[in-house]
Amino acid sequence: MFLIAKLICYLMFAVMLSLEPVTVKGQQSQNPEVYLIAHRGGVVDENHAENSRASILSAIERGYWMLEVDIRETRDGRPILHHDTDFRRFYNEPRRVEEMNWDEIKQLRSEIDGDRPILFSEAAELAGGHTRLMLDVKGNNFSEGFYREIEEALIHNNLLETTFILTGRQAQDYFGDRTSHSISFNRLMEAADAGEDVSRKYHLFMLASQLTEEMVQKAGELNVLVVAAVNEFRYVQAGEDTWEGAKRDVERLLALGVQYYQIDSMYEALFK
Repeated sequence: MFLIAKLICYLMFAVMLSLEPVTVKGQQSQNPEVYLIAHRGGVVDENHAENSRASILSAIERGYWMLEVDIRETRDGRPILHHDTDFRRFYNEPRRVEEMNWDEIKQLRSEIDGDRPILFSEAAELAGGHTRLMLDVKGNNFSEGFYREIEEALIHNNLLETTFILTGRQAQDYFGDRTSHSISFNRLMEAADAGEDVSRKYHLFMLASQLTEEMVQKAGELNVLVVAAVNEFRYVQAGEDTWEGAKRDVERLLALGVQYYQIDSMYEALFK
């Protein structure tokens, strides 16, 4: 009887484990309550161009909770991952994204790893089942099929409901309540005062250096997720030491209980 009872307990424990929800967290962080979002498409360094297949795969391997990707429209209406207006960086091509068709763009090769730019649909396929996406849509007045292609890729890879929209008024209008939208603190307060369901529609997105204790506290009262951006170029613009400035901000915000950070991959060590 003892052996039978022991077997039943073991089976019940196994069933409980199988029912445990699967959550993609920032595994590279030793703090399980911190969730990291990779800026510019993943791990970006001397071996990985931003918004590239390699940067995405490396970020997935390191366990990033979400990837922030930059999206632009080609001349023939295709959404691709690319930050700059042209391809000078990484691809040594002076033409603008909007001046080239996808058939031309896919012939380009990165000076870092020899790989080509990728479509948003390819990025979504890589991310599906492994991480989430934050979309930084560059530009305005997109063609009719631009957002439809993005939407179809998100749905096909079961990403739509977990997607964050960082920028792009058109993107926010197109996706509506189906995604979470970045909002500044002042706009968040205006939306809350107007009676909007802010906890459902928005996440507070602020530079780490500008995020205050009051902002964090008020967002918590409104049940709005807080995302702090820790990006190297912001400290360069402010004339600060890029490491010491980020270290100061991260330590301060961790003490305030902020859990979500959009970071350049160089700052991973600050969360270990």
